[in-house]
Amino acid sequence: MKPLGLTSILIGVLPAVAAAASPAHATGREEDRAVVERNIRDSIGWALTKDRARLESVLSRDEHLFMFQPTSDATVVGWESLARAFEFWMDPRFVATHFDVRDLRVSFSRSGDVAWFSAILDDHGEWDGKAISWGTHAGPGCSSGATITG
Repeated sequence: MKPLGLTSILIGVLPAVAAAASPAHATGREEDRAVVERNIRDSIGWALTKDRARLESVLSRDEHLFMFQPTSDATVVGWESLARAFEFWMDPRFVATHFDVRDLRVSFSRSGDVAWFSAILDDHGEWDGKAISWGTHAGPGCSSGATITG
């Protein structure tokens, strides 16, 4: 099996934000932003501990999930497409070692039920003891996404 790259461009649906980002909480936009940012980071950082349940709790588990990657052969469309990558990520030969999300920008719709983001991502790990990564050594990865919250 060809190892799948680590996500450097991320577009996903994070339904776990729904309660915190409702229009009724419009005055709590900073709290909403903190929840969205945590979910974005958790959608990447889950691999450090292989906390698959956390990843599954922050991404949409339907056909609307979309993750654009630097190479078109790694683009993820729908939950089933992502789920196939768990074979790689959960393999003991794969070890996530570090990630960094920089220049994170989060915006909200007027109603507060949708948020989207963009960021630069470095994502590092090992496969069978050999370093693998997307990030600054090969040029920064770009991340962008939409968060459906309601």
